[in-house]
Amino acid sequence: MQKKLVSLLIHWNMEYLKNVANNPIYIYLFI
Repeated sequence: MQKKLVSLLIHWNMEYLKNVANNPIYIYLFI
């Protein structure tokens, strides 16, 4: 159960990073 949750979190982080890379606006917001 815990392993599945961790892999889901990693997957979500990958998707999030892809979205950030595709949207420079996010990068400006975090600087």
